[in-house]
Amino acid sequence: MRVRAFDDLAIRLLVESDHPEIVAIRRTATSEQPDNHSRFVVEFADESTAVVMVGRVSGPGIPSHVRFQIPAEAL
Repeated sequence: MRVRAFDDLAIRLLVESDHPEIVAIRRTATSEQPDNHSRFVVEFADESTAVVMVGRVSGPGIPSHVRFQIPAEAL
């Protein structure tokens, strides 16, 4: 699974959960900055936030990389 596919799946599941404490989900990885290690932010009713980040990616075809620098092959 590529990182963008993971983003889509995780966001879709969070939205479908219709959890009353989740008030917003905001993507931080954009077409201008697709390799941003911060993928999305979840905002909660109590004004707290959770940031989903990718620190390391591994698997077939994925080159070694510095933590938090997602290679294009993983996107």
